[in-house]
Amino acid sequence: MAKNPNKEGAHPSPARKGRFLRCCMGVVLAVMIFLVGAVVLVASRLNDVVKAGIEGIGSQAAGVKVAVASVDIDPLSGAGEVTGLVVQSPAGFDTKTFLEAERAGLAIRPASLMGESYVVRRVLLEGLTATCETGPSGSNAGLILARLKAFAGSGTEGASASSAGLEIQQCIAKDLHIRLMTTGQKQKAPRVDMHLGELSGALRPGKFALTGLVVNNPPEYAETTAFSIATITIQLDPDSLHTDTIVIDEMVVSDIDGIYETSITGSNFTALQREIDAFEESMGGDKDSKYLIKNLYLQNLRGQLSPSLLRHVGLKPTRTFDNIHRKDVRSDSGAAVLSVVIGLIVPQMEGLSSAAHTITEGARDTGKAVGEKLGETFKKLGGMNPFRRQEPEEQPDDGVEVGDE
Repeated sequence: MAKNPNKEGAHPSPARKGRFLRCCMGVVLAVMIFLVGAVVLVASRLNDVVKAGIEGIGSQAAGVKVAVASVDIDPLSGAGEVTGLVVQSPAGFDTKTFLEAERAGLAIRPASLMGESYVVRRVLLEGLTATCETGPSGSNAGLILARLKAFAGSGTEGASASSAGLEIQQCIAKDLHIRLMTTGQKQKAPRVDMHLGELSGALRPGKFALTGLVVNNPPEYAETTAFSIATITIQLDPDSLHTDTIVIDEMVVSDIDGIYETSITGSNFTALQREIDAFEESMGGDKDSKYLIKNLYLQNLRGQLSPSLLRHVGLKPTRTFDNIHRKDVRSDSGAAVLSVVIGLIVPQMEGLSSAAHTITEGARDTGKAVGEKLGETFKKLGGMNPFRRQEPEEQPDDGVEVGDE
């Protein structure tokens, strides 16, 4: 009688079990290899697609050539990085390149792409140099931003509404340079050269910190640096970002070291204000947002004078000024905020200049009085001046030569 395979007690042999398990493991391994290969393939293709998109759509949106060296996208983690970003200037400007960035990164929470609010875990920008040139037709920055705004406005009507559903948890920017130039200027050096060490913060709760800001002088001044700021802390109202006026509840500018210098065109601080205001004017158009700083503090302001006269004699008087607090400061833009800060520093520096001028005049008058007193003393000594080289008196010639007896 044949055995029933379903009969209780019938089991597959150990050899069959082993073959079955090895087969299952092989299938799983093959699927994993396939998935990994697919991810690598998609990622490599995705990098090329994103690179082409940045260069193609970016050039179309900005109206100038946009190029990147490489793109690295990780679709599983939602992170991406772009290196070697270059944005050219529009035609008609001396500056060929408007913006260069060594590295730009973005990390998105992938699950948020399926929801109503996009969550950006981190935005990273490193090694950025922006050269803003002002010319008869405006500025290169203004023209590019206007084209980007027009391109964004030509999209879907809900684009502005969707921006309200964007949450950026962390922003980091390192080693930033901003240079202000003028079309046709003779000097190759920028009119204003600013360097920022680092900016970090988040839109919510709206806290930002800037460290290591250095603002250099226009090239006609002897001193390289006009002033430096160790730290700037900003507390803004995040809800005001979607209104016509961005509200900054508190802005604290700490540890300011300035060098006041004058030339035939005026002081270096006045020149910086003039250049920044000219750039602001060249941006043109209606400002999308204005700024209201409810409380602006300037703390630990130190000034140093360096006019030509005192520099020649090696004297550089320094002074620490009282802290400054201003309420409800209004500005048309971020650049104008810097101009406001400079405007608060100028009166302190001019006061230092006036004091140094008084000291110089006093020293000059004292020197004159001392000289007159010494002159009277010399007269009393019979006209002998101990500081004047005395010529040897001629000896009478008696016909005797040296060595004769």
